[in-house]
Amino acid sequence: MSTTIKIDDNKKADFSLPYDFPIRLFYTDLDTLPGHINQWHWHDEIQFLICTSGQLSVTVEKEDFPLDSGDALFINADLLHTTRSINGTHAVYATLNIDFRLLASFAGSRMEQSYVLPLRSDPSLTAVRLNREIPWQAKILSDLD
Repeated sequence: MSTTIKIDDNKKADFSLPYDFPIRLFYTDLDTLPGHINQWHWHDEIQFLICTSGQLSVTVEKEDFPLDSGDALFINADLLHTTRSINGTHAVYATLNIDFRLLASFAGSRMEQSYVLPLRSDPSLTAVRLNREIPWQAKILSDLD
């Protein structure tokens, strides 16, 4: 299975990544979607969402996270979420999806049992807004940049 992303011709390339690759990067321009909304969906991967332009709201399950350009959000796997433009801005964001299999090493590994499965199944860990003022979160944001 292959995912194709169509992006406008403003110096951004179209690209496809095979689904079996454990990391996928997407750019979403909400102006290109009906109602400026990326409809409710979920996926098996964890996701880092970075607002690159405008303002948007990310709703994960029942919680809303307003984001300005430069803000980011971690979204755990298997959670319903949606994004929408707010305040009439031209909202664009990037998402980095990381498959848990990459983090687990192999099924049944100590890494999977001790770290990956507890993270994935923790009901209190749905989404975390990343703040550049908190050192460990600033490091993640710097790495994402």
